[in-house]
Amino acid sequence: MLTKDLYKSVTADIIQQLEEGTPPWVMPWKQGGFSPLIPQNASNGNRYSGINISILWDACIKRGYKENRWLTYKQAAAHGGHVRKGEKGVPVVFVKSHEVDGEDGQTEKKFFTRVYTVFNIAQIDGLSDVPDATEVLYDGPEFFRGMTAKVVFGKTDMAYFNVNSDTIYMPPKEAFETPAHYHATMLHELIHWTGHSSRLNRFDDEVDGKDHYAFEELVAEMGSAYLCAYLGLEGQLRHASYIEAWQGELADSDRAIFIAASKASRAADYLIELAFHSAESEAA
Repeated sequence: MLTKDLYKSVTADIIQQLEEGTPPWVMPWKQGGFSPLIPQNASNGNRYSGINISILWDACIKRGYKENRWLTYKQAAAHGGHVRKGEKGVPVVFVKSHEVDGEDGQTEKKFFTRVYTVFNIAQIDGLSDVPDATEVLYDGPEFFRGMTAKVVFGKTDMAYFNVNSDTIYMPPKEAFETPAHYHATMLHELIHWTGHSSRLNRFDDEVDGKDHYAFEELVAEMGSAYLCAYLGLEGQLRHASYIEAWQGELADSDRAIFIAASKASRAADYLIELAFHSAESEAA
């Protein structure tokens, strides 16, 4: 499959799911049934990132796979396995970068994409030496203890991130229906927090022709869903009111959902690394 065809097919599928009110980054907790929640490469244990998370979540749910672990055809063979005849793989996209000399003498970073086909381990027979799945490393409370964001509770009945004061404002914890709702909301605001100029500096990014506010909410929705999956927490769609705007964003550009997913994945990884660093510092 060509990259441009993958852009179109993934975007069309996500638009359809938005029309049905079931964004693919929330579906795993509504339908469940597979583990681990973040897709992994079964050969090396690496987590998939960006739009590949949603692509592989969707494939697991639609096909009924119980484990979200994947291999390319060559990786399956390297582990003594073979893909069963007639099985269809799932296309995923990888973005790589390399530096080139620009016309002004400055180094520029160029990106290129390549589409790979992967197969769920349920489609492969004879695997002999595939490592066990990587376990979730943090529960919710432990993960949040590693965060360094300034959070003010109880001064508002709405959750939001104030970029000017670099502060997250949250309603009182008891205002949330369940601890899971509190955690999902906090993760959403923490994703916004990563966009500050002192961290990932995302708010000044140019996204041609996009409603920047709606686009940032899409990034926060996807990023918080990735973190909920990483932590084994129940996900929650926080801004259903933005679905119509998101549909418009995606309809205007086949690449928009890929850009949003990439930024969301980077933000989630930033917070995971922050939690790791905090845990390692406490242990030292």
